[in-house]
Amino acid sequence: MKKGVSSIVATVLVILVTVAAISIIWVAVLPLISVEVNSFDPKVNFEIVGLGEYTFYDINNKTVSVSVKRGNDNSEISEIKLILSSNGNTYSKIVEAPKENQAVRYFFDLSNCLFEPEYVSLAPIYIEKGLAKEGMIIKEVLIPKGNVAYFDKVISFC
Repeated sequence: MKKGVSSIVATVLVILVTVAAISIIWVAVLPLISVEVNSFDPKVNFEIVGLGEYTFYDINNKTVSVSVKRGNDNSEISEIKLILSSNGNTYSKIVEAPKENQAVRYFFDLSNCLFEPEYVSLAPIYIEKGLAKEGMIIKEVLIPKGNVAYFDKVISFC
């Protein structure tokens, strides 16, 4: 007499293995590749401008000048997070955002900092339902070296 697994038991086992595989993919893999559903970024119009002229790092004065231009975007943004990168590390400072169709030049004193910035980027900070939410980081750009001719309202960075 031959004993084996009946076709009904085999079908049930195949269904259970399939359900287990789908569960593992759903729980383990999907969060690794999905984007947060609540992350939003309305069309903002920020740009780091004047590379070498208004945006640069002055090695002698240990001061960085960053010029940010904002276009017409109809977004409720009161602040931006300016991010300086050096050797793979990031350092940030939250400052008042330019108004729509305005450019603002920020000066940061880095004399107390232990890094020399290589790149600059920014992230808008939105007001949504009374709460501040950080938006996506706007394109990172290389900070050229230069000399500051004058200082206007220098902000301590570190």
